Amino acid sequence: MNDFQERFNQANKKEHPVETQWHYPIMIAHGYKPLDLVGIGFVRAYRYQNEQGHIITCRTGVNADYWIDQSGAEGYGGTLKKHLESL
Repeated sequence: MNDFQERFNQANKKEHPVETQWHYPIMIAHGYKPLDLVGIGFVRAYRYQNEQGHIITCRTGVNADYWIDQSGAEGYGGTLKKHLESL
């Protein structure tokens, strides 16, 4: 394996705590708790659940930050707060 590929593979193993992600303060402020405390790699998914059992998954990574609601609604990071306020 070449040096670039080895460095790439190593970097893709990096752990990212949920508290350091763009969606964490937004989700916490709206009463959701993270089900996934750590994401690994360049592209990660973190699930959140509220007291009623509603789940929203937030994804972050190389080129896009977006969310997917269990209802089927979805959007880019900038629309998450507005979506939560509409629930």
